[in-house]
Amino acid sequence: MAGSQIALGVIDDTDRVQAFGRVLTDYVFKALLFDVIVAEHQRTTGLGDIIMRAIMKHPKLARVAHLELYCLPELCGFYQRHGFSADTAGVGLMRYTRNG
Repeated sequence: MAGSQIALGVIDDTDRVQAFGRVLTDYVFKALLFDVIVAEHQRTTGLGDIIMRAIMKHPKLARVAHLELYCLPELCGFYQRHGFSADTAGVGLMRYTRNG
């Protein structure tokens, strides 16, 4: 959390987190969405949509050129509903893994 520029959540009446999302950004070119998470028992209630709309309309992200995220294949439809596309104009994912 300390390294995130934007963090949003939904809590219930007992102060338990039900949905959460966070963003790392330079506020100009890129914003990377991380941890868009909804409690399992809340996954069909629309809380994920609420978090996504709040992120997409956040005033500090209004001028950011690209919002990006990683997701599992089964979640692509959810993010596509919010305007995300797998068309990355030839940009590929690369990874370096540290040993140990």
